Amino acid sequence: MKKKISKFVFTYLLPVVMILTAGFFALHNVSDIFQKAYAVSGNGGIIYVAKNSTYNMNGGSLSGATAVNGGAVYVAYDGKFYLSGGTISGNTATTNGNNIYNAGYFTMYGGTVGSPDIITDGYGIYNTSSMYLNGGAVYDDIYSSTVVYTKTSAQIKGKICLGNSATIKLQDYTGD
Repeated sequence: MKKKISKFVFTYLLPVVMILTAGFFALHNVSDIFQKAYAVSGNGGIIYVAKNSTYNMNGGSLSGATAVNGGAVYVAYDGKFYLSGGTISGNTATTNGNNIYNAGYFTMYGGTVGSPDIITDGYGIYNTSSMYLNGGAVYDDIYSSTVVYTKTSAQIKGKICLGNSATIKLQDYTGD
């Protein structure tokens, strides 16, 4: 009886499992696998917002972290990060975005990025995708290679450096 079960498992069941496993990896989105591996490689010192994920920060403080990109927060392609309150400052990235590196969607309604008391080298926010500054205060310098959407209620105290084809769009300016 045990011999028949063993023969069945190795002859029929194991090959089916192997084919299904290979099919899963062949059909699975390879970028998801690499993106998860990339997160492990040191991006996002405190928060890593993965593809198709959403993170809402409503308060608290993120400081003292170090990462390759996004000293405190790394937003991956198609990830969404909403900042409504709290402070992100005093972090370090060895490559880009001392406080935030955005390759997905970053929307700021409130809170603070950077600090008037801490001057950082490089850019506090490094944006390569969709960024909406609707409120709050940004004391850090910002780099963007795409459009920066902002409203007059957002306080931008640092410099904004734009890539070759990037622009700033002030969404609620009335001309007053």
